[in-house]
Amino acid sequence: MKRFFLFFVLIFADLAFAGDYSVLSLKTNYLYQMPKGSVDGFVAVELRENWEAPISELRGDLFRFGVLKLDFFLSRYVWIKINGVAQEVLGFNNEKEYSFNYPGIQSTSAHDIGDFSIATIACVLPQGKHTPAVGFRIETKFPNTNQDRGLGPNTTDVILSILTTQDFGSFLAFGDFGAGILTAPRKLNEQNDVFTYGFGFIWKLKDKLQLAGEINGFLSTRHTIPIGTEDRGSLRCGLVWGSPGLSLELFPIYGLTKREGKFGMSIGLSWSLSHFIH
Repeated sequence: MKRFFLFFVLIFADLAFAGDYSVLSLKTNYLYQMPKGSVDGFVAVELRENWEAPISELRGDLFRFGVLKLDFFLSRYVWIKINGVAQEVLGFNNEKEYSFNYPGIQSTSAHDIGDFSIATIACVLPQGKHTPAVGFRIETKFPNTNQDRGLGPNTTDVILSILTTQDFGSFLAFGDFGAGILTAPRKLNEQNDVFTYGFGFIWKLKDKLQLAGEINGFLSTRHTIPIGTEDRGSLRCGLVWGSPGLSLELFPIYGLTKREGKFGMSIGLSWSLSHFIH
């Protein structure tokens, strides 16, 4: 799998783009301003070692192709965020991982479309001289995945969180903390109430170089956790390189829970278009 990491690094090594507005590789949300009608976009490839699928518990190397993110600014302080994955492929570690209980599994791998979600994010209290910016996020994840393929839970989940962001000149610190309602995929009329967390930073090292990192995930509040809603968490720390409007984002990933696997890598391009709708 490390050969794939090297392959993508070589592809993008000569690109020199970056933006000061956002780092879209991060899962943790934070508050920033853009003119009404602006659009921020992101597309990436993500690789994960020894990742475990919910419900089926199939384990192997996960390849996410077409990790997509779009931010549509309805006003300077309110925007709609769309997240999704065009295709996921899980290559099993060994023959013991093969499961004939899932008709969508072919030979030594499984594939499926990834989860898609839509969120509304709003800043309700701009940053003051001695106070951080405060806002909220309401997000709904849709049942895009197919349980027969063994990769996703095929459930509708809802998350409500509070966002805080503080700008220290060239250093931005932020947090995203809240609660989620995860539908239990194996039991009717049952859910798992989870605590969602995320905190991170963006540090502008030079005009064309930023360092960013985060810890992000969720923890169950229940003693008996429904299958398919177990705790997950990951750490990301990487670089954003270039000039405003277009960026290259390179982020190593480390799983903080058993189901999130060990090492991983995300490589993507993001862009920012002001007044795109006008």
